[in-house]
Order: sequence, then C-alpha cells, then structure tokens
Amino acid sequence: MIRLPRLPRSGLVAKSSRGSERSSQTPGGSTPRRRDRRGFLFAAVAFLFLALSGCESPPLAILKGARDAVEKARRGEAARYAPEELNQAVDVLRRARRSEALESARLAFRRDYRETVSLAGEAKLLAVRSERLAGERRVRVERDARSEVAALRELLNRSREIKRFLSPRDPFVARLQVGAGVDLEVARQRLKEKDFPGALEAARSGSKRIHQVDQILLSSMVRYTAHPDLPFWRRSVEEAIRRSRTDGDVAFVVDKLRRRMTVYRSGKKEKAYSVDIGLGGMDRKLRSGDDATPEGLYRIQEIRGPGQSRYYRAFLLDYPNEQDRRRFETARSNGWIPKGAHPGGLIEIHGEGGRDQDWTRGCVALTNAEMDEISRWVKIGTVVAIVGYNPRDKEAGW
Repeated sequence: MIRLPRLPRSGLVAKSSRGSERSSQTPGGSTPRRRDRRGFLFAAVAFLFLALSGCESPPLAILKGARDAVEKARRGEAARYAPEELNQAVDVLRRARRSEALESARLAFRRDYRETVSLAGEAKLLAVRSERLAGERRVRVERDARSEVAALRELLNRSREIKRFLSPRDPFVARLQVGAGVDLEVARQRLKEKDFPGALEAARSGSKRIHQVDQILLSSMVRYTAHPDLPFWRRSVEEAIRRSRTDGDVAFVVDKLRRRMTVYRSGKKEKAYSVDIGLGGMDRKLRSGDDATPEGLYRIQEIRGPGQSRYYRAFLLDYPNEQDRRRFETARSNGWIPKGAHPGGLIEIHGEGGRDQDWTRGCVALTNAEMDEISRWVKIGTVVAIVGYNPRDKEAGW
C-alpha cells in the first residue's frame, strides 16, 4: 500500500479560507458588506441632495412689495386721513417680517414661508386700501372744510348785523364774535396750506361761538317781540298807515330793531330801505345827548335840500312833541336823567348813510341816492312812525 504524505493542518485551513473568500466575491471583486455601505452612503447623499434642492428661499421680493406699498400710502397722506387702516397695514407687515425671520432661522429643509407670503400680501392690500381711503377722505374733508368756512363767514356777518341791532354794548357777545372772526382767519389760512382737517376744525370752532351768540341775541329779540312798549309801537304803525290810506299820501315807518324804513303809499307797502340810526342803538331816547333815536309818531316839518344840510338832504321831524315831553318829565321826576338836562331836538331823516352801523346823534340816515328818491314823495306834514319793532313787517327774516 502506498501512503500519501500528510500535509500540515495550517496549510489546509489557509487554503480553505482563501477558497471560501474567493467563493464569496462577486465578479466585480466587492463583498456584500461593502456593497451595503456604499448603498447607504449613496442613499444618504441622494436624500440630502433632494432635501437641499427642495428648500425655499426667503420671499424677499414679496416683502419688499408690501413695504413699498406701506411707504407709498404713508407718503400719500394715509397717516392723516386713514391712520387706523395704515396702522393695520404696518402691524401686519411687522408680523410678516417676524415670520420671515423665524423661518430663516430654521434648518433649510424645515423652512416654510407660506405664512410670511400670506401676511405680506395682506399688508400690501391693507396699504393700498388705506391709500385709497385717504384720497377719498381728503376730498370729502376739503369739501366739508370749504363749505364750513363759507357758512361761518355768512353766520359771522349775520351775527354782527343782528348784534349791532340788538345789543351793541354786550361785551360777552363781542368777545365771542371776535373769537369767531379769529377762527375764520385761521381756517382760511389753513385752506391755503392744504391743511383741510385743521381748516375744518377752526371753522367748526367759530361756528360754535356764533351759535352761542345766536342764543343770546335770540333772547334779546324775544324781549322786543314781547316788549312792554309793543302796544304803543303797534298803534303808531297802524296810525301812520291809516293816515297814508286816508290822505292817499306816503308814510314812513322806521323799525329800529331791524334798521329798516318801510314806505307806505295809500296804505300799501311801496318800498323798504336799510337805515342807520343813533349811537344809542335800541335805547329809548330820554334827553339831549343820549344819541338815541326817539320813538313815536311824528311829522316832517321842514325839508332841506342839497347845500342846506350837513348831511346832503334832511327832513326835520317835529321832535320833541307832546308825548316826548311827557316822557322826559317822567324820567326827570324818577331821577333817570341828570338835573339840567333837556329833551333835545333836531331829529332828522338825512343823507350820508349806508354805513351799516349806528353812528348818528339820534337821526335816521339813508344813502344820498335814496334821499334823492324819497324826496319826490315827501312834503311838509308827511307822517313818520319810529318804533322799536314793527310787528306788521312780515317780510323781514326776523
């Protein structure tokens, strides 16, 4: 029997191991473990690439558009005429910026700017809306301001006129009217400066003052419409109209309250004129020097043409008559006038009027042209009734 030589055990193991290793290799020469590692790395890189490629960029252009819209609204006077709406736009824009900052601080693949975009869009819409509303309101405020200023001008002129008629010496009324006049000038200046809210505020302040004046003057007016002399005034007017109707002639009725003289022909109203009266305004004439226009029924006793009077033309009245003398004696006995006083005289209807103020020494003044006109109707004996208030004059506005 032939025996084969015995090989070393280690050689057999080594060969077996190499054979086993060779049997587990792929044709490419890589093992499964290495292949798994490479696959994992490949998958991780691919995932990271996809994650990074899918990250959003901050919506800077959208935020800039919203910011520009807010600034444009502010430059367009939204801060003055639509402040609430503009503040809403500013607040939403601030939230949009905060949202963008928070999202940008996150990991890139976790960022989500949808809320930022939504807030920026809302801010832009609010800004555009505030600008539109500001334009509309500016037009409306300008219209209201101009209307209020015009109304204040008319109210002040009327108030000054009535105040002159009713209470020329009332200091409180005078202060209110002066204040309203200042408000009117301020309002006009602010209109020039295009500050329409300021103009409207000043005009409304002036109108408020005039309404206070109106309440005071209304109370004064009521005093005259319920004056204790009203029956006497009414009788004087009725008598003058009756004589005009009976004689077929003219008669003059002077209303001191309204500064108005009405001409009646044959008992019917012919024409009315604005007149100036004495410095005493509505005061009752009691004596010489009080500058008040007397009240009563008079007749023209002398006619003075141009060159014969200091005031162009003049029709001298028969003041004081018997009734004036009785009134004077009553006032003197009651101590209402100083000792040594006398009733006075030289009460006329004369020219150089039309000043729209109380300036005569107790006379009634018309313009020179009006004196020329009525001189055609006047004769010696023409009746003149002078009253504090003429209740028959329904055409006057008050």
